[in-house]
Amino acid sequence: MKHNPKMLDKVFWGAYTRYGEPQDKTGTERARVENVLRRLEEFGAKPPQSVFDAGCNTGTYTLALALAGYDATGVDFAPGMLSAARRRAEELKVPATFGKMDLDKVFWYDDSEFDNAICTSVLHAVRRPEWVLDELRRVIKPGGLLLLTVWLDQAKHREAFPQLFAKPENEPDAGVVTRLRHAVKTLSEPQRRLHYWTPAQMRQVLESRDFEILLLAGDPLLTVVVRKK
Repeated sequence: MKHNPKMLDKVFWGAYTRYGEPQDKTGTERARVENVLRRLEEFGAKPPQSVFDAGCNTGTYTLALALAGYDATGVDFAPGMLSAARRRAEELKVPATFGKMDLDKVFWYDDSEFDNAICTSVLHAVRRPEWVLDELRRVIKPGGLLLLTVWLDQAKHREAFPQLFAKPENEPDAGVVTRLRHAVKTLSEPQRRLHYWTPAQMRQVLESRDFEILLLAGDPLLTVVVRKK
């Protein structure tokens, strides 16, 4: 069965914008945010250094970084995501910066513009993950950190990924979740454009780009911390 990629993107990201904010309040998501902040600090990042959040969704990580004292900038290509992020920043009175940018097309920032960068649960969904890694390396300063979270390439994880959006059909927004699960399942098929890595593959991709690998840990969501040499 053929699918229109642009239409699938519209369905997925339009629905995910509505679902993303409630998900941000779950214990799992809070734990992931805490993990990012802890790992950045563990490997030497300190406020008020700048942190670039590539693929910021509704701003959860960007806002957490700003609240921790970092100079945080988040970008996303989905207008709904950015509207939600800006609204949350205004409500929390957090000085975070948000901008619209498609990671697959352009990084308009200068070389070495940011002290550090994060890209959480995003690389699997972009069309050119290696190019995105090249651009992330370009925009951070020498010695800066790049923190990634990526989904491991195992059959059980591919099968489990759509279940992240599981929700009883009689609950509010059940239709949104149904559309999300359909989109994710379709994108998760081997011939589709979602990307997964083994730890060894991720190590090879990063070492070939002259990153110093500081951390590769976690299952099924792999946390990666590297330093730009």
